[in-house]
Amino acid sequence: MLSRREVILTNIMGGVVWLTSFAWLYPSLIQRKLPEFDSVTLQSNLYITLLHALLYYASASIFVVLLGFVIVAERESRQQAEALSQEVEVLGAKLERLRIAREIHDSLGHTLTSLGVQLEVAQKLRYRDLAKSFHSVDNAALLASQCLEDVRQLVQTMRWQSGFNLNEALREQVEQMRQQGIVTQIDLRSLPALSLQSSYQLYCILKEGLINIQKHALATQVKLRGVVDSGTIVVTLQDNGQGFDLEQPLTGWGLQGMRERAELLSGTLKISTGSDQGTQIKILIPYDPSARR
Repeated sequence: MLSRREVILTNIMGGVVWLTSFAWLYPSLIQRKLPEFDSVTLQSNLYITLLHALLYYASASIFVVLLGFVIVAERESRQQAEALSQEVEVLGAKLERLRIAREIHDSLGHTLTSLGVQLEVAQKLRYRDLAKSFHSVDNAALLASQCLEDVRQLVQTMRWQSGFNLNEALREQVEQMRQQGIVTQIDLRSLPALSLQSSYQLYCILKEGLINIQKHALATQVKLRGVVDSGTIVVTLQDNGQGFDLEQPLTGWGLQGMRERAELLSGTLKISTGSDQGTQIKILIPYDPSARR
């Protein structure tokens, strides 16, 4: 209820009142019990008794004050811990919502968009070119299967199941690029074993990059390589496509999502590109061999 200064002043004032009352009452009490004491002996005994009383009072008050400070500090610490716990819960909920939104965008957004395009093409061609319409329907069926696979991988990651393999997860995406005539070279064998969450975040970054190459780069060659250099995992994705201008505002959230995922791994994402110069995406992730990620 009181500040520290007020507590100290209250104790001093209490000590003064206590000693004054003691000095006033002590002589009369001693004379009743020991009437043979003269004034000199009584005064000398009073000083010694007051000194003892002062020491007792000071010891007791210091103990009580320090105990009170400890109790108050413990209560404030508990209140701060409760407040921080609530903030952590709120922040955790926000991060979880952002993560789910990012997962849906990266895992299902592109596939569902392509699925809608194929179905729209099939609708427009069903009366003019039935063969092409059926071909679009077949592509839509493949994309629907891809959606189911993305959902399965998303649920698998959210449940923290083991067995996620980065190379296996990228294989289907790479096969799609090769079917489009894009020469793809991948070498991720030098990467160390990562935790499931780290592997999946890296997978989503690379998948977003590969999809962007398919949709926008007009590339004929793609190289994907991963190494460990001086305590840093370096993953490089490079194409020989048309590139783009980094100064121009970009539509969509693909690159922003890639940067956010790299930050979740305590890493950085660097992009080097230019018109007709291709694009290089470099992912730098800190790695400590002695600590499991």
